[in-house]
Amino acid sequence: MMDKEKVPYSVLLCPDGDVLLLMEAQGDRPQNALLIYDGRDMAILLRGGARTVRLRDIQPEAAKLLSQAGVVFVAEHDGETVVNDYYVKVRMVRDLKRLVEGPV
Repeated sequence: MMDKEKVPYSVLLCPDGDVLLLMEAQGDRPQNALLIYDGRDMAILLRGGARTVRLRDIQPEAAKLLSQAGVVFVAEHDGETVVNDYYVKVRMVRDLKRLVEGPV
């Protein structure tokens, strides 16, 4: 499982209305990716198989964009070039931390 603690990323609104998640490249091309989000300060990008990326410290403006998007365009870069780009569905859940950590 790939789960980096601090993945640099940006959430932007494109002129055409698409929500863009720009982030550091994560290796191979994802398969059947899905973004799980609850509207708070963390999201999880499931890249296929056991490969996941936690997006932490999501700011309020980005949270609003992600919460309203049914689909997000993801662009993964290596610092200079976009090496993977794909659309990912956003699945809204009630409480992501509880889903990840289980009931207390």
